[in-house]
Amino acid sequence: MSVSNNLNNQKTPEITWSAQDADIISNGIIAEARRKEKQKSSNDPERQKDLCLERIKNILRDDSEPPFLPCPNKTSESFPVRRSSKLATQRPSRPGGPVIRELDQLFDGSSFTGKLIKSGGPRALLRYLNRPQKYSIAKVSATWIFPSSVNLHGQLGYHACIRLPGNRLSELEKVKDRSWQELAPRLAEEEVRYASGKQIENMWRRDRELIPLYRKWGTRGTQEGWRNYRFYTNDCFTYVNRVLRDSGQPETHLERTSPGTFADKMVQISTLLTPSAPALSPDSSQTNNSRAILLKPSRED
Repeated sequence: MSVSNNLNNQKTPEITWSAQDADIISNGIIAEARRKEKQKSSNDPERQKDLCLERIKNILRDDSEPPFLPCPNKTSESFPVRRSSKLATQRPSRPGGPVIRELDQLFDGSSFTGKLIKSGGPRALLRYLNRPQKYSIAKVSATWIFPSSVNLHGQLGYHACIRLPGNRLSELEKVKDRSWQELAPRLAEEEVRYASGKQIENMWRRDRELIPLYRKWGTRGTQEGWRNYRFYTNDCFTYVNRVLRDSGQPETHLERTSPGTFADKMVQISTLLTPSAPALSPDSSQTNNSRAILLKPSRED
């Protein structure tokens, strides 16, 4: 009994806290809370999606491009691209309207970029817009009134088109949105280039704006419309060059005819009959501001 009373009478020793101990504990609690909050934010899919979308918006607002676009498997080849020296907060922002329209086109479920988002999420789109992508300008044997399955090997000249990722074609043609598989058997020559995904989408957007105008009958004296179609001065090659030029890409140097073909002889005859016409020679263009890598034409690429 006395032993029990003695135990009950003993007081629990008090714990004394110094100001330093309290400061250490409070800082530890704050740090742990911040760590958990940061971990929660980094693992939150919605948070990641919002960050990606915000970066995509900044890419669309920014007119400058990455400092260089390296050519895959060609470590020694790269080309400089003008980069704005202004801070992001100092750059003039585009009006909200165009950016929203560009986002709507990028996120359209039926588009190439929309399917990219569905399969890989916003991060996949972000990588596509920022990184070098392959595209090419191809010329195929023209058929004119003959079936497209007939390969005349350039006797009637060539047709030009731009091949973009997602099996997309930019071309001046009456047939709407045909596939490359239809043209591939008649391929004669191809220029392989590289540009950022953002630049490629600019080309596709420009093509979607121009092609409805070119497929109309047109008004005399304008560049658009079938009534204004002229071989060499306003044809499929000049259309391709317009899409490239309006998107900041160099024009193509592919030729419309091959020496010795029927089309080449007709061009020579027309030159003799109309000496005032522009010289029929390969397209010339200024490529000092080129943002693409021009490789040797290849049929195998």
